[in-house]
Amino acid sequence: MIAFTVTLHFKSVWCMFLVSAVLGFFMTGYLPLGFELAAEISYPQPEGTSAGLLNASAQIFGVIFTFGGSAIIDSYNSLSANLGFVGALVLGSVLTVLIKADLRRQSAEKNTNNAN
Repeated sequence: MIAFTVTLHFKSVWCMFLVSAVLGFFMTGYLPLGFELAAEISYPQPEGTSAGLLNASAQIFGVIFTFGGSAIIDSYNSLSANLGFVGALVLGSVLTVLIKADLRRQSAEKNTNNAN
């Protein structure tokens, strides 16, 4: 996201496409990890419950960030909005690292396999 923010000032279309593709590639890979971690730490609740909550929160925060980013761009500039998005991504990454990875589903499957 930092590279994307810096690339905006170069006004180079091919560079913007390249950085956008790389950003999308790595952010898309983050999505299934989040679903898997949510399923693990919310076990024995159904995976659909945690997936639904993640999807709903993604939609809600998407709307909030879209309107908030537009307001920041109108009041200040696009650099300020992108720096705010970078800050949100950094905060989300830190919070993700701080989650206690209690792999309940894997433990339950291992206990079931050992019992058989």
